Amino acid sequence: IDLLLDVCTSGEKLSNYLAKNSKVFDSVLDGNFFKKLEFDQKFNDKLHENLGEASDYERKLNLARALHNEYHFRIGVHYLRGLIDSYEASRCYSNLANKILSEVWVICCKDFSLKHGSLPGHGAVILGMGSLGAQTMNANSDVDLILIYDAINGNSSIGNKPLDIPVYYSRLTQKFLTAITTKMPDGTLYKVDMRLRPSGNKGPVATSLSSFMRYQLEDAWMWERLAFTRARVICGDSILQQRLSLFRKEVIIQGCDQEIIFFEIGSLRKKIKKSFDPNDEFPWNIKKGLGGIFDLELLGQGCTLLFGIESYDVKTHLSHLPKLEKWSKFDSEKMINLYGLMTRLLQVFALIGSYKDLNNLNAR
Repeated sequence: IDLLLDVCTSGEKLSNYLAKNSKVFDSVLDGNFFKKLEFDQKFNDKLHENLGEASDYERKLNLARALHNEYHFRIGVHYLRGLIDSYEASRCYSNLANKILSEVWVICCKDFSLKHGSLPGHGAVILGMGSLGAQTMNANSDVDLILIYDAINGNSSIGNKPLDIPVYYSRLTQKFLTAITTKMPDGTLYKVDMRLRPSGNKGPVATSLSSFMRYQLEDAWMWERLAFTRARVICGDSILQQRLSLFRKEVIIQGCDQEIIFFEIGSLRKKIKKSFDPNDEFPWNIKKGLGGIFDLELLGQGCTLLFGIESYDVKTHLSHLPKLEKWSKFDSEKMINLYGLMTRLLQVFALIGSYKDLNNLNAR
Protein backbone atom coordinates (compact mmCIF):
# COMPACT_ATOMS: atom_id res chain seq x y z
CA ILE A 1 0.00 0.00 0.00
CA ASP A 2 2.83 2.40 0.89
CA LEU A 3 4.45 1.79 -2.50
CA LEU A 4 1.16 2.33 -4.31
CA LEU A 5 0.72 5.66 -2.53
CA ASP A 6 4.30 6.65 -3.35
CA VAL A 7 3.74 5.91 -7.03
CA CYS A 8 0.38 7.68 -7.21
CA THR A 9 1.70 10.82 -5.51
CA SER A 10 5.07 10.88 -7.29
CA GLY A 11 3.71 12.65 -10.35
CA GLU A 12 1.83 12.28 -13.58
CA LYS A 13 4.11 9.98 -15.57
CA LEU A 14 4.68 7.07 -13.21
CA SER A 15 1.11 7.09 -11.87
CA ASN A 16 -0.34 7.16 -15.40
CA TYR A 17 2.03 4.39 -16.40
CA LEU A 18 0.72 2.25 -13.55
CA ALA A 19 -2.89 3.08 -14.45
CA LYS A 20 -2.35 1.93 -18.05
CA ASN A 21 -0.28 -1.12 -17.10
CA SER A 22 -1.83 -2.23 -13.82
CA LYS A 23 -0.54 -5.79 -14.23
CA VAL A 24 3.01 -4.61 -13.50
CA PHE A 25 2.04 -4.09 -9.87
CA ASP A 26 1.68 -7.86 -9.51
CA SER A 27 5.46 -8.09 -9.81
CA VAL A 28 5.79 -6.20 -6.51
CA LEU A 29 4.56 -9.36 -4.77
CA ASP A 30 7.61 -11.16 -6.15
CA GLY A 31 10.27 -11.35 -3.45
CA ASN A 32 12.89 -10.28 -6.01
CA PHE A 33 11.23 -6.97 -6.89
CA PHE A 34 13.55 -4.81 -4.79
CA LYS A 35 16.70 -6.79 -5.48
CA LYS A 36 19.44 -5.17 -7.55
CA LEU A 37 18.73 -5.29 -11.28
CA GLU A 38 21.34 -7.24 -13.21
CA PHE A 39 21.09 -7.30 -17.00
CA ASP A 40 23.59 -10.11 -17.35
CA GLN A 41 23.67 -13.46 -19.14
CA LYS A 42 21.31 -14.93 -16.54
CA PHE A 43 18.80 -12.21 -17.40
CA ASN A 44 19.27 -12.92 -21.12
CA ASP A 45 18.64 -16.64 -20.62
CA LYS A 46 15.53 -16.04 -18.52
CA LEU A 47 14.12 -13.52 -21.01
CA HIS A 48 14.79 -15.87 -23.92
CA GLU A 49 13.22 -18.79 -22.07
CA ASN A 50 10.09 -16.81 -21.16
CA LEU A 51 9.55 -15.57 -24.71
CA GLY A 52 10.18 -19.05 -26.06
CA GLU A 53 7.16 -20.32 -24.13
CA ALA A 54 4.78 -18.16 -26.20
CA SER A 55 3.11 -20.24 -28.89
CA ASP A 56 3.17 -17.88 -31.87
CA TYR A 57 4.64 -14.66 -33.27
CA GLU A 58 2.03 -12.24 -31.93
CA ARG A 59 1.99 -13.79 -28.47
CA LYS A 60 5.78 -13.51 -28.31
CA LEU A 61 5.62 -9.81 -29.19
CA ASN A 62 2.91 -9.11 -26.64
CA LEU A 63 4.78 -11.06 -23.97
CA ALA A 64 7.88 -8.96 -24.76
CA ARG A 65 5.77 -5.89 -24.00
CA ALA A 66 4.51 -7.34 -20.74
CA LEU A 67 8.05 -8.17 -19.59
CA HIS A 68 9.31 -4.77 -20.73
CA ASN A 69 6.54 -3.02 -18.77
CA GLU A 70 7.37 -4.98 -15.65
CA TYR A 71 11.07 -4.13 -15.70
CA HIS A 72 10.48 -0.55 -16.84
CA PHE A 73 8.20 -0.04 -13.83
CA ARG A 74 10.67 -1.76 -11.54
CA ILE A 75 13.50 0.58 -12.62
CA GLY A 76 11.29 3.59 -11.96
CA VAL A 77 10.36 2.36 -8.49
CA HIS A 78 14.00 1.59 -7.64
CA TYR A 79 14.89 5.16 -8.62
CA LEU A 80 11.90 6.59 -6.74
CA ARG A 81 12.91 4.68 -3.59
CA GLY A 82 16.57 5.74 -3.87
CA LEU A 83 17.86 2.21 -4.51
CA ILE A 84 19.68 3.47 -7.62
CA ASP A 85 20.91 6.92 -8.65
CA SER A 86 20.20 8.71 -11.94
CA TYR A 87 23.31 7.27 -13.63
CA GLU A 88 22.35 3.71 -12.69
CA ALA A 89 18.77 4.37 -13.80
CA SER A 90 20.05 5.49 -17.23
CA ARG A 91 22.11 2.34 -17.55
CA CYS A 92 19.17 0.18 -16.50
CA TYR A 93 16.74 1.77 -18.99
CA SER A 94 19.36 1.47 -21.74
CA ASN A 95 20.24 -2.15 -20.92
CA LEU A 96 16.56 -3.07 -20.79
CA ALA A 97 16.03 -1.57 -24.25
CA ASN A 98 19.08 -3.41 -25.54
CA LYS A 99 17.92 -6.80 -24.20
CA ILE A 100 14.29 -6.46 -25.27
CA LEU A 101 15.13 -5.18 -28.77
CA SER A 102 17.67 -7.97 -29.21
CA GLU A 103 15.03 -10.61 -28.47
CA VAL A 104 12.43 -8.93 -30.70
CA TRP A 105 15.01 -8.83 -33.50
CA VAL A 106 15.57 -12.59 -33.21
CA ILE A 107 11.80 -13.23 -33.16
CA CYS A 108 11.32 -11.09 -36.29
CA CYS A 109 14.20 -12.72 -38.17
CA LYS A 110 12.93 -16.23 -37.43
CA ASP A 111 9.40 -15.41 -38.54
CA PHE A 112 10.56 -13.56 -41.67
CA SER A 113 12.91 -16.36 -42.69
CA LEU A 114 10.04 -18.90 -42.77
CA LYS A 115 8.74 -17.24 -45.92
CA HIS A 116 11.75 -15.50 -47.45
CA GLY A 117 14.72 -17.56 -46.26
CA SER A 118 17.48 -16.90 -43.73
CA LEU A 119 19.38 -13.62 -43.70
CA PRO A 120 21.52 -13.45 -46.87
CA GLY A 121 25.24 -12.73 -46.82
CA HIS A 122 26.72 -12.05 -43.40
CA GLY A 123 23.40 -10.94 -41.97
CA ALA A 124 22.63 -7.61 -40.35
CA VAL A 125 22.96 -5.58 -37.18
CA ILE A 126 20.86 -2.97 -35.44
CA LEU A 127 22.87 0.12 -34.63
CA GLY A 128 21.67 2.10 -31.63
CA MET A 129 22.23 5.86 -31.84
CA GLY A 130 21.55 8.77 -29.50
CA SER A 131 20.74 7.96 -25.89
CA LEU A 132 20.40 4.23 -26.63
CA GLY A 133 23.91 4.05 -28.08
CA ALA A 134 25.39 6.25 -25.35
CA GLN A 135 23.39 4.38 -22.67
CA THR A 136 21.86 7.57 -21.26
CA MET A 137 18.18 6.70 -21.63
CA ASN A 138 15.48 7.82 -19.23
CA ALA A 139 11.91 6.67 -18.57
CA ASN A 140 10.61 8.65 -21.54
CA SER A 141 13.30 7.98 -24.17
CA ASP A 142 12.59 6.83 -27.69
CA VAL A 143 15.16 4.75 -29.60
CA ASP A 144 17.27 5.89 -32.56
CA LEU A 145 18.03 2.94 -34.82
CA ILE A 146 19.85 2.13 -38.06
CA LEU A 147 19.78 -1.30 -39.75
CA ILE A 148 22.99 -2.22 -41.56
CA TYR A 149 23.38 -5.41 -43.59
CA ASP A 150 26.39 -7.06 -45.19
CA ALA A 151 25.37 -8.79 -48.42
CA ILE A 152 26.01 -8.29 -52.11
CA ASN A 153 23.24 -6.33 -53.83
CA GLY A 154 22.09 -8.12 -56.96
CA ASN A 155 21.75 -11.47 -55.24
CA SER A 156 18.56 -12.90 -53.72
CA SER A 157 17.59 -14.73 -50.57
CA ILE A 158 16.96 -18.48 -50.65
CA GLY A 159 13.45 -19.34 -49.49
CA ASN A 160 9.88 -20.12 -50.52
CA LYS A 161 9.47 -16.53 -51.67
CA PRO A 162 12.98 -15.21 -52.39
CA LEU A 163 13.61 -11.47 -52.41
CA ASP A 164 16.36 -9.29 -53.84
CA ILE A 165 18.85 -8.28 -51.15
CA PRO A 166 17.81 -4.61 -50.75
CA VAL A 167 14.12 -5.55 -50.74
CA TYR A 168 14.72 -8.36 -48.24
CA TYR A 169 16.42 -6.12 -45.68
CA SER A 170 14.05 -3.22 -46.24
CA ARG A 171 11.04 -5.42 -45.54
CA LEU A 172 12.76 -7.03 -42.57
CA THR A 173 13.46 -3.56 -41.19
CA GLN A 174 9.81 -2.58 -41.62
CA LYS A 175 8.76 -5.78 -39.86
CA PHE A 176 11.10 -5.02 -36.97
CA LEU A 177 9.81 -1.45 -36.65
CA THR A 178 6.22 -2.68 -36.69
CA ALA A 179 7.05 -5.26 -34.01
CA ILE A 180 8.37 -2.48 -31.77
CA THR A 181 5.78 0.23 -32.34
CA THR A 182 2.46 -1.55 -32.95
CA LYS A 183 0.00 -1.21 -30.09
CA MET A 184 -0.98 -4.60 -28.66
CA PRO A 185 -2.93 -5.62 -25.52
CA ASP A 186 0.15 -4.79 -23.41
CA GLY A 187 0.92 -1.57 -25.28
CA THR A 188 3.92 -0.67 -27.40
CA LEU A 189 7.63 -1.00 -26.71
CA TYR A 190 9.26 2.22 -27.90
CA LYS A 191 8.84 5.12 -30.25
CA VAL A 192 11.43 4.71 -33.01
CA ASP A 193 13.42 7.39 -34.84
CA MET A 194 15.42 6.40 -37.92
CA ARG A 195 16.34 9.88 -39.14
CA LEU A 196 20.01 9.35 -38.27
CA ARG A 197 20.46 6.82 -41.08
CA PRO A 198 22.38 8.00 -44.18
CA SER A 199 20.39 10.69 -46.04
CA GLY A 200 17.79 10.72 -43.26
CA ASN A 201 14.16 10.10 -44.15
CA LYS A 202 15.05 10.30 -47.85
CA GLY A 203 17.38 7.31 -47.64
CA PRO A 204 16.54 3.59 -47.62
CA VAL A 205 15.45 2.16 -44.27
CA ALA A 206 18.16 -0.53 -44.52
CA THR A 207 21.73 0.33 -45.56
CA SER A 208 24.48 -1.95 -46.82
CA LEU A 209 27.71 -1.97 -44.82
CA SER A 210 29.81 -0.76 -47.75
CA SER A 211 27.41 2.12 -48.48
CA PHE A 212 27.25 3.12 -44.82
CA MET A 213 31.02 3.17 -44.40
CA ARG A 214 31.56 5.07 -47.64
CA TYR A 215 28.92 7.60 -46.65
CA GLN A 216 30.45 8.20 -43.22
CA LEU A 217 33.96 8.69 -44.63
CA GLU A 218 33.13 10.69 -47.75
CA ASP A 219 29.67 12.26 -47.65
CA ALA A 220 28.49 12.59 -44.05
CA TRP A 221 27.73 16.06 -42.72
CA MET A 222 29.66 17.07 -39.64
CA TRP A 223 26.54 16.68 -37.46
CA GLU A 224 26.30 13.09 -38.70
CA ARG A 225 29.93 12.49 -37.77
CA LEU A 226 29.21 13.89 -34.33
CA ALA A 227 26.13 11.66 -33.97
CA PHE A 228 28.12 8.58 -35.04
CA THR A 229 30.40 8.94 -32.02
CA ARG A 230 27.42 7.68 -29.96
CA ALA A 231 26.73 4.67 -32.20
CA ARG A 232 26.70 1.21 -30.61
CA VAL A 233 25.62 -2.13 -32.09
CA ILE A 234 22.85 -3.55 -29.91
CA CYS A 235 22.14 -6.84 -31.69
CA GLY A 236 22.83 -8.87 -34.79
CA ASP A 237 25.72 -10.73 -36.39
CA SER A 238 28.76 -10.79 -34.06
CA ILE A 239 31.38 -10.45 -36.82
CA LEU A 240 29.55 -7.51 -38.35
CA GLN A 241 29.30 -6.00 -34.87
CA GLN A 242 33.09 -6.17 -34.51
CA ARG A 243 33.61 -4.58 -37.93
CA LEU A 244 31.33 -1.66 -37.08
CA SER A 245 32.96 -1.18 -33.68
CA LEU A 246 36.36 -0.98 -35.36
CA PHE A 247 34.95 1.38 -37.99
CA ARG A 248 33.61 3.71 -35.30
CA LYS A 249 37.10 3.78 -33.81
CA GLU A 250 38.56 4.52 -37.24
CA VAL A 251 36.20 7.46 -37.78
CA ILE A 252 36.94 8.88 -34.34
CA ILE A 253 40.74 8.63 -34.41
CA GLN A 254 41.18 10.04 -37.93
CA GLY A 255 40.65 13.50 -36.47
CA CYS A 256 38.88 16.63 -37.69
CA ASP A 257 39.68 20.30 -38.02
CA GLN A 258 38.85 22.16 -34.81
CA GLU A 259 37.42 25.22 -36.55
CA ILE A 260 35.12 23.11 -38.73
CA ILE A 261 33.86 21.08 -35.77
CA PHE A 262 32.93 24.04 -33.62
CA PHE A 263 31.57 26.08 -36.51
CA GLU A 264 29.18 23.20 -37.26
CA ILE A 265 28.26 22.90 -33.57
CA GLY A 266 27.42 26.61 -33.60
CA SER A 267 25.31 26.14 -36.74
CA LEU A 268 23.43 23.27 -35.11
CA ARG A 269 22.70 25.45 -32.07
CA LYS A 270 21.23 28.16 -34.36
CA LYS A 271 18.99 25.62 -36.10
CA ILE A 272 17.74 24.30 -32.78
CA LYS A 273 17.07 27.84 -31.56
CA LYS A 274 14.87 28.51 -34.61
CA SER A 275 12.77 25.39 -33.95
CA PHE A 276 12.71 25.92 -30.18
CA ASP A 277 9.28 26.45 -28.64
CA PRO A 278 9.44 29.50 -26.34
CA ASN A 279 6.19 28.38 -24.71
CA ASP A 280 7.73 25.21 -23.28
CA GLU A 281 6.08 24.47 -19.92
CA PHE A 282 9.41 24.44 -18.09
CA PRO A 283 10.97 27.89 -17.64
CA TRP A 284 14.17 26.59 -19.20
CA ASN A 285 14.33 23.54 -21.44
CA ILE A 286 16.87 21.28 -19.73
CA LYS A 287 17.56 19.21 -22.80
CA LYS A 288 17.63 21.63 -25.74
CA GLY A 289 17.68 25.05 -24.10
CA LEU A 290 20.78 27.21 -24.47
CA GLY A 291 23.56 25.62 -22.42
CA GLY A 292 21.47 22.52 -21.79
CA ILE A 293 22.20 18.81 -22.04
CA PHE A 294 22.22 18.77 -25.84
CA ASP A 295 24.80 21.58 -25.99
CA LEU A 296 27.08 19.86 -23.50
CA GLU A 297 26.79 16.55 -25.36
CA LEU A 298 27.63 18.32 -28.64
CA LEU A 299 30.64 19.92 -26.98
CA GLY A 300 31.69 16.47 -25.75
CA GLN A 301 31.18 14.92 -29.19
CA GLY A 302 33.37 17.67 -30.67
CA CYS A 303 36.11 16.73 -28.20
CA THR A 304 35.62 13.07 -29.14
CA LEU A 305 36.42 13.76 -32.81
CA LEU A 306 39.13 16.30 -32.05
CA PHE A 307 41.08 14.20 -29.54
CA GLY A 308 40.18 10.66 -30.70
CA ILE A 309 38.25 9.66 -27.56
CA GLU A 310 36.69 6.21 -27.86
CA SER A 311 34.67 6.41 -24.63
CA TYR A 312 30.91 6.96 -24.80
CA ASP A 313 30.89 8.83 -21.48
CA VAL A 314 30.07 12.54 -21.81
CA LYS A 315 31.88 13.42 -18.59
CA THR A 316 35.03 11.79 -19.99
CA HIS A 317 34.62 13.86 -23.17
CA LEU A 318 34.22 17.10 -21.20
CA SER A 319 37.30 16.32 -19.12
CA HIS A 320 39.37 16.99 -22.27
CA LEU A 321 38.19 20.62 -22.55
CA PRO A 322 41.40 22.02 -20.95
CA LYS A 323 43.23 20.87 -24.10
CA LEU A 324 41.36 23.62 -25.94
CA GLU A 325 42.51 27.21 -25.86
CA LYS A 326 40.81 29.39 -23.22
CA TRP A 327 39.37 26.39 -21.35
CA SER A 328 40.73 25.72 -17.86
CA LYS A 329 40.44 22.63 -15.69
CA PHE A 330 38.06 24.61 -13.48
CA ASP A 331 35.82 25.32 -16.51
CA SER A 332 35.87 21.64 -17.42
CA GLU A 333 34.86 20.62 -13.91
CA LYS A 334 32.00 23.13 -13.94
CA MET A 335 30.71 21.69 -17.22
CA ILE A 336 30.95 18.13 -15.86
CA ASN A 337 29.08 19.06 -12.68
CA LEU A 338 26.45 20.97 -14.66
CA TYR A 339 25.91 18.00 -16.97
CA GLY A 340 25.50 15.69 -13.99
CA LEU A 341 22.96 18.02 -12.38
CA MET A 342 20.89 18.42 -15.55
CA THR A 343 20.83 14.71 -16.37
CA ARG A 344 19.61 14.04 -12.84
CA LEU A 345 16.82 16.59 -13.28
CA LEU A 346 15.91 15.14 -16.67
CA GLN A 347 15.66 11.68 -15.14
CA VAL A 348 13.33 13.04 -12.44
CA PHE A 349 11.08 14.91 -14.89
CA ALA A 350 10.91 11.88 -17.20
CA LEU A 351 9.58 9.91 -14.25
CA ILE A 352 7.19 12.39 -12.65
CA GLY A 353 6.04 14.03 -15.90
CA SER A 354 6.18 17.73 -15.04
CA TYR A 355 8.31 20.14 -13.06
CA LYS A 356 5.03 21.37 -11.55
CA ASP A 357 4.85 18.10 -9.60
CA LEU A 358 7.85 19.32 -7.60
CA ASN A 359 5.32 21.49 -5.74
CA ASN A 360 3.56 18.34 -4.61
CA LEU A 361 4.77 17.88 -1.04
CA ASN A 362 3.72 14.22 -1.11
CA ALA A 363 6.01 13.59 -4.07
CA ARG A 364 9.17 14.77 -2.33
